[in-house]
Amino acid sequence: MEITTYRVEAAQDEGWWLLTVPELDGIVTQARRLAEAEETARDLIATWLDVDLATVAVELWVPGVSEQVAAAAAARDAMRAAEDEARSRAVAAARAAQAAGLSTRDAAVILHMSHQRVAQLLAS
Repeated sequence: MEITTYRVEAAQDEGWWLLTVPELDGIVTQARRLAEAEETARDLIATWLDVDLATVAVELWVPGVSEQVAAAAAARDAMRAAEDEARSRAVAAARAAQAAGLSTRDAAVILHMSHQRVAQLLAS
């Protein structure tokens, strides 16, 4: 079963959330709370397309907010990648220190970390 994801733009209007699906001729529904928006939009899309509800997924998009959420997610991904790179380089440095004959304690001085951390890196 193939699942299709639709972007649903959500905008507040007089106590309601108006939910618009731009790629389906701008069809619109509404929800009282944003927590209900995904289910409401999925139901609208499945009914509009006459497909099984299980084949429909939605991505809620609140203009002015979702852009910032996406930027924060990208920054988190970049941070995780940098952490992974730093960990890999620390392991390589610890192994190089070990190969050069340094003790774990001497390697810790060069690597600016505890000798316990050096031992952990060498064990990984």
